[in-house]
Amino acid sequence: PSAAEAADPSASFCGEQVEAQLLAIPGNSRCADCVTKNAFPAWASTNFGTIFCIRCSGVHRKIGAHVTKVLSIKIDNWSATQLALM
Repeated sequence: PSAAEAADPSASFCGEQVEAQLLAIPGNSRCADCVTKNAFPAWASTNFGTIFCIRCSGVHRKIGAHVTKVLSIKIDNWSATQLALM
């Protein structure tokens, strides 16, 4: 997001904009949990600041939202704060 968008706490981001920003971060080309090269990371834990594959996202969801907050990097709406924490 731009500086103006990031300063707006009500700003919401979704889809390619979120995906491009997260995948541009070094190390985010593979799942942070299983480190499988073939498992494309499409999910993220906004409070841990990690991205992971579909299989590992299921594990995070089972742990519970009170521990790990899981969002899709393609489908869900992200706040500027959530993106900044990644």
